[in-house]
Amino acid sequence: MKLWTWQTADFSLTTRCVDVCKSRHANLNSVIRAAYTELAQRLETDQLVWCYTVPDQYIVLPRDPKIGWQIDLPHGHCRWFIDSWVWERLIESRACPEDIREEWARYAMLNDLDPDQYHEMKLEEYLATPAPGGSWWDCLILDDDSQVPNVNRTALVLHPLPDSAVQRFRR
Repeated sequence: MKLWTWQTADFSLTTRCVDVCKSRHANLNSVIRAAYTELAQRLETDQLVWCYTVPDQYIVLPRDPKIGWQIDLPHGHCRWFIDSWVWERLIESRACPEDIREEWARYAMLNDLDPDQYHEMKLEEYLATPAPGGSWWDCLILDDDSQVPNVNRTALVLHPLPDSAVQRFRR
């Protein structure tokens, strides 16, 4: 199974430990920090590498210092897949899938509505939608037979990885 991750040059995928305190994402705000803590408790580890399941999911900006790594694991070695959009809800990012945003834009255009106002109204409706079963946490971890497309999945792999599984592919 091929996965992709982007990490700073000082982070080793194959040695040492993951220090969540050094994560830019974990340090952005208290909601993200709390979500990482809850996730670690649920999975019983914080030694995780977050990986994309499609190689071009990560947008490389011109001054981005991160290094792209391809990880090739035997099938079954990825411990968890999460629904990326459920995670976005848990960290309160106000993000939603692109196909939904495009649908809103089309509808606004076809019905001569202000696209920004319509988008904001629909986003508020989307974010107010309750989780099936009452908890977004219960929707986060995907079953093996989940119908969630790869582009909407994030793989969580235990750290450290074997040297043989890691190959640098960018920068």
